[in-house]
Amino acid sequence: MLFRFLHSANRATEFYLGNTLIEKSQNCSDFNMSISRVKILQRVSTLLAFVAVAAFAQSSALQIARESAQSRPRGAPQSDEAGTLWTWRNEQALLISARPSTSSKEITGTFLQHRVNAGATAVIALEKLGAENLRDDKSGLALRWFNRDGQPLGTHFIAWHNDDPLPQFVMNRSGSHVVCAEPAVARATFLDQTGQVLAQNFLFEDATYSNERPLFLAASAEHFYVLSQRAPSTLETGHAPVLFCFSLEGQEQWRRELAPGTAGNLALSPRGNWLMASRYTVAANGVVSTIAIFDTQGHAHATLSGLFRTVVFARDETQALLLDRRQLRCVRIPQGERLWQFALTSKEEMFVAAAATHDLHSYIVLAAQSNFKQQRFIFEQARLLAFDHDGQHQFELAIPEALVQPALAISASGRSLQLAGDGLFQNYKLIVPAAANSTEQ
Repeated sequence: MLFRFLHSANRATEFYLGNTLIEKSQNCSDFNMSISRVKILQRVSTLLAFVAVAAFAQSSALQIARESAQSRPRGAPQSDEAGTLWTWRNEQALLISARPSTSSKEITGTFLQHRVNAGATAVIALEKLGAENLRDDKSGLALRWFNRDGQPLGTHFIAWHNDDPLPQFVMNRSGSHVVCAEPAVARATFLDQTGQVLAQNFLFEDATYSNERPLFLAASAEHFYVLSQRAPSTLETGHAPVLFCFSLEGQEQWRRELAPGTAGNLALSPRGNWLMASRYTVAANGVVSTIAIFDTQGHAHATLSGLFRTVVFARDETQALLLDRRQLRCVRIPQGERLWQFALTSKEEMFVAAAATHDLHSYIVLAAQSNFKQQRFIFEQARLLAFDHDGQHQFELAIPEALVQPALAISASGRSLQLAGDGLFQNYKLIVPAAANSTEQ
């Protein structure tokens, strides 16, 4: 369309100029005036061309428009990838809402952590038990999970003391199985949907108690993954982090050692095809860190430098966006090749969250200034940034409200972005380029 417009404008200029040259032989006295008219027409044509190019660039870029804002429950929000099941956790209760516009199901209790499973079928939460609810002298925590309507499904009691790190937990996509891992003793407990223990495995032989042992979990439809290590690494002794793969019932499928250091983080692609495991070492000359990319059979495909706080995979899982505090890196999966990167220029600003759009290789990222106030981190002067597949900064939108514990999700239709925080929920319309629409279809 843009080419046809420019071509038509040029043809009009050529036609007018040709007629003017013919008229010259008929009336030489009008030639100078005709040439002036040609110059004016050429300038108008050039101006229209610039306008057309600008309009075309605007229409081909992903844009964000705010649609609505609602007050929501106080607490830390979480949702599934498509934002179909939102939850808020505060000091008194866990609130579950199938859609932010509907009423929430409130479950009272002192919940310390919670997660929504990838299939949006269940919510799992870690509750600190009061003295009146303790089953025995050792049980200090209860892992509870509920369906999307808030109905209880299962419970698992955990021995815990105040000096222990909190257990980690995750549920598979369908919500049929749960794994609960205790970092202090390097133990993983596998449970079915009702809370029945299927297996309990110590990750390492002769592992001693440690309240500094790192441990990370991930779950696909058919497997659980654990990244941990026998003991914390020090400058004198470097222990190698180990990546484990277990069946849903707790049978070990494989394990892979990373380079010596400290386990940094673990991420699994939404379809469960690729794993990214990071580790780092602290040396006299600085921090050395690497990220290993594995398939689900445990085959290593690439190793790249750096760390990540969050990973967002493209919908086709051929690339991933790695978020660090002030830098974005987009890499090809599974080769690990860097495709593009973007860094914030302000030292006060940081990347907070991100989501992948439905046109495959575009991303929306939340950036803000972080300030510690009233015993919590508050993100101010926030803005949403859109990047295309080449890393071009397409669009940005300022958010005037201060945010606490913000979370992002893109709807299943791919046409709206949801931003939730402590006490708020905002919905944004994604204006997707026509080329992306045709790709989706």
